[in-house]
Amino acid sequence: MAPTLSLTQLSYTSSGLLSTPVDRLDGRDLLAFRPLKIVTGVADQAAGSANCTLGDNTRCSLVISSEVVQESDEIESGLIQSYIDIHPAIPSSANLSALLVSLQKSLDQLFNPNASAIDTSQLIILRNPKAPHRPTRAWKLIIDITLLDVSGGNVADVVFATIYAALQDVQLPKTRAIGFDIQSMQAAQANNGQGSQKVDIFDVRGSLTRTRGAGIPSSDATRSSQTDDSPLLDAEQKAKVGVDFEIKDIYDGSNRLKGTRAFPIAITINVLPNGILLDATQTEEACIPYTRRVLILCDALTGNVLGTQMLTASFETGSSRLGEERTKGGASAAEQSILGTCDFATIKNAIKQGQIYAKALHSAIEAQIGTKGEDDTQMAIE
Repeated sequence: MAPTLSLTQLSYTSSGLLSTPVDRLDGRDLLAFRPLKIVTGVADQAAGSANCTLGDNTRCSLVISSEVVQESDEIESGLIQSYIDIHPAIPSSANLSALLVSLQKSLDQLFNPNASAIDTSQLIILRNPKAPHRPTRAWKLIIDITLLDVSGGNVADVVFATIYAALQDVQLPKTRAIGFDIQSMQAAQANNGQGSQKVDIFDVRGSLTRTRGAGIPSSDATRSSQTDDSPLLDAEQKAKVGVDFEIKDIYDGSNRLKGTRAFPIAITINVLPNGILLDATQTEEACIPYTRRVLILCDALTGNVLGTQMLTASFETGSSRLGEERTKGGASAAEQSILGTCDFATIKNAIKQGQIYAKALHSAIEAQIGTKGEDDTQMAIE
């Protein structure tokens, strides 16, 4: 069973949030974040990885693995897939399960194959020689997210921050297309008296060369095999066609994903009667109903809002229990005000304010991953 809070704890916490000045249990003001620590490159064999710790009690670990897919249905179903789970030691609860489902839906939308937050065309390794518009080989990224501790609250912000950091860490091997030099094959057959009959591009009798494509002149094929060092992510590489591909030597280096800095930053806005609250602890989340907790997804670079959704707490919400006391006349006027729903204008204003703090959160994350996690920089939002 998940732990629950007593009515005394809930009442004391909510009264502090609504007092003037605000009295949070850990001494922070409404807009202050706890120290945020992000470390990338924690899994040597992974394509990308990151660990994130918020305060002392919310921790997330993420590993991105890569595999080559070649079936058309696998490629069309999405080249980036994410899965979120919790550590077995974390007590189960209906609210936590609902939170994970909500976050998973948001990630599925962000990595939708038809409108992914990351340009997946750069993951194409090889295209069909007879139909260059159809990819036949591609990298598939699998994002495995594990919540190690949720007792500090603010899980959603930590999950998205960890994903953002891990995407900056992704490195993929350089590849080279392999095709058949049709012109050389036909010339060899003509010299042997076989004439210039049509040769199938997959004919195993062909002369195997490293080329950017199949059916190009022999001189160009030779030149391509000598200078084909364009990285996987170059626009030139996207047009490669061939029968198969090979991975270059590890000493040739690797390539990072492009466009990862545009992946959205998430920040949870908790709307109180006297303002907004950021980085809520688990106890504070339990005092605020989901109708007052808004997760906003912002473009990390521009700050534009890409999406919003109401968000449940990470474990049993105490607002319903406070609501029972309110009907019995046992809740204070302040506690009654925090339990009510918000009008549209209030939510809209909170979202606008959230854009400012999302950009500040992005800057704090960038400061962390820029040093590969060597500095334990405390996040500060002014």
